[in-house]
Amino acid sequence: MATSTLTRVPSPTVAHLEAVAAGLARTADPAALPEGEGRRYVRLLHTDAYEAWLIAWPAETALDWHDHGESTGVFQVVSGELDEARPTPDGVTRRRLQAGDRQVIEVGDIHDVANRTPGSEALSVHVYAPPLTSMGYYRLSGDGTLRHSGVEPLDAPEPTREPASGRGPQPRATLAP
Repeated sequence: MATSTLTRVPSPTVAHLEAVAAGLARTADPAALPEGEGRRYVRLLHTDAYEAWLIAWPAETALDWHDHGESTGVFQVVSGELDEARPTPDGVTRRRLQAGDRQVIEVGDIHDVANRTPGSEALSVHVYAPPLTSMGYYRLSGDGTLRHSGVEPLDAPEPTREPASGRGPQPRATLAP
């Protein structure tokens, strides 16, 4: 009787994800990004354990409050500046990230990311383990609390440009880490 063995891919450590992000940031080529307006991105690599994306953030663009489902993430700013905000019990903590700065997003973390610099595009590399399968979205209510507004499943998308009119990722066609 034959038996089959299922091999599990070990989860990379945060340090490993940071090393991947740093290496890809050193060699990031904006020419790999699709043409167009709005936030643009391309998947740089994909394994069973993790995936990596290069994202261009034109001036005044953002991805509102979201989480990364069951994935841990690391992003590193390649050029320009990005603002990241996270909810805290006392309100919102904001951090300005410049070229070379890196941020870790653990499973369950909620944040928003924006390029609020007028006239200047920013580039960043994002690495997720395991590869993204869903993202949760949130709205900031009038009393300052975040309310869950939905989950979008993501199925092995092709690296494409997000529609300029889109609010963020759409299932299948526009994974936007």
